[in-house]
Amino acid sequence: MHHHKWIWVSMATGISLIPLYFLHKKEPGWGQEPSMSIFGHMRRYIITRYRFGIFRWSQRIYGKMGPRVYRIGKSTILKCGRDRCAHEPDTMLFVQRHTSIPIPKLYDYWPVPEDEGLIMLMERVEGRTLEIAWPDLTHEDKLRIFAQLKGYVDELRAIQQPRHLEGVIGTWDGGPLSDALLSNKPCGSFKSDLEFNEFMISRFEFMKNTAAGVVELEELRNLVHQTPRRTVLFTHSDIMPRNIILDPKNDIASILDWEMAGWRPEQWEYLKSMWMGQYDLGWPDYVPLFLEAYEKDLELHTNMWEMHGSPF
Repeated sequence: MHHHKWIWVSMATGISLIPLYFLHKKEPGWGQEPSMSIFGHMRRYIITRYRFGIFRWSQRIYGKMGPRVYRIGKSTILKCGRDRCAHEPDTMLFVQRHTSIPIPKLYDYWPVPEDEGLIMLMERVEGRTLEIAWPDLTHEDKLRIFAQLKGYVDELRAIQQPRHLEGVIGTWDGGPLSDALLSNKPCGSFKSDLEFNEFMISRFEFMKNTAAGVVELEELRNLVHQTPRRTVLFTHSDIMPRNIILDPKNDIASILDWEMAGWRPEQWEYLKSMWMGQYDLGWPDYVPLFLEAYEKDLELHTNMWEMHGSPF
């Protein structure tokens, strides 16, 4: 028996062996709409039933404090999530249909009712993250990478919002959105940027506890509503060095983590890229190479983050 093809799974009733290749073996059609063959049903059952054993014996990509993303074999990633991951598979398929952006192939996904969560199987893209590669990159490498990134972001922002969703801020299909900068739980959707702004202001209701806070809250409300009306565009909402995979030639091989993507006001991608990558050395200097800068919005939101913390 080849031990690398098997994985030990602890059970309350004893110890079982599960062939590892069964968990990441590809079927015809993988990477398109998820298959529902007998093999697919069996794989879902085994992963769902024995997931905690699989977690213990698999490599966790981001460590204990990060998202539950595990490497299964050489070419497959298993991702588990709750609120934020609920729309990620359909979002990935939506982006694949409308753009040429390189993203991991989605092999299968299904709900886990007892956990109120979701399990996803997807392609593991070979390469280094931009975060890891950054110190080794030349200035010319970085200019080329950000030119590629601009092209992909432009594609994303060129997707036409369906007429029945016009102006709506939410997921790809108009559902409640998940965004680390807004709330710990899904919120919305919002019929307009005005409603979106009101939601952000509502997160500061705690300021009404003092007379000075009431005055400050009213000033904040005025500043937010003075923000120009903006076009709603499709937004990744988590573009940062950790979510960009480079190939051996230091070209973009894949863009990861689509759980927060959806329809947002046009400035949101810039605000999130600056906020999410603020601690990555050099990243903020390059963000204007692939996104229009919204400096006044960034100043306003920075003040809001400092007042409330993140997420709001």
